[in-house]
Amino acid sequence: MGMIVIAFERQNIQTSIFATQKNVGPSLVNPSVVFRKPFEEIPVIVAKIKKIYPCFENAEELSLKRKTQLLSGKPPIYDRSSLKLTSDQIENLIKKGKTPHWRFKLEEEIIEWQDLIKGKVSFDSKNLSDPVLIREDGRLLYHLPSVVDDVEENITDIIRGEDHITNTAFHIQLFKSLNANIPRFGHHPFLTDEKGKSFGKRLGSLSIQKMYEEGFENLTLLNYLLSIGTSKN
Repeated sequence: MGMIVIAFERQNIQTSIFATQKNVGPSLVNPSVVFRKPFEEIPVIVAKIKKIYPCFENAEELSLKRKTQLLSGKPPIYDRSSLKLTSDQIENLIKKGKTPHWRFKLEEEIIEWQDLIKGKVSFDSKNLSDPVLIREDGRLLYHLPSVVDDVEENITDIIRGEDHITNTAFHIQLFKSLNANIPRFGHHPFLTDEKGKSFGKRLGSLSIQKMYEEGFENLTLLNYLLSIGTSKN
């Protein structure tokens, strides 16, 4: 049986408390580790499989499109109008000083997976906007370096917050486009205080490290965290 490598996302998760489990459970990858693949190489990887395309709308134009779609009773997703641009049109826009951002073209399909925490999850890609991978200034957004790094690290299981569920639908297609193995995913609910607000240092909330120092067993903490939001809690 191969080694299970889990990536815990969000840098404030202190994975070090699990290091005491020498020969028990999965190996954990600290999310603060620098991406192994140089950023400048990543766009080249996706460009080779012809899955990204340039878009020239600014934020105001995109906002107007979304409002128009909502008024028409349509989902506010990108209309792929830039896919209709010819090579000459793209070249002319660039010559005029327009700098494109780059989107990833989603395949039209039902994207589904068996979530480790939530069970079966599915999205119809027709209801999703093609995600932006690269900004106008060349900066990479979260999606691309995250997936490429998971491939480089041979990640088999990804545990992250439930706010990333839609991102996972994007990432599954990115994994497929890179001809890579798709990891298992688990999306956990958030810890909140009695008013429903997220935990934070400003609230004087305990950290996981503090709980460990006070003697809480790591498996006990894991079991509790995984049960939050379920019928067991």
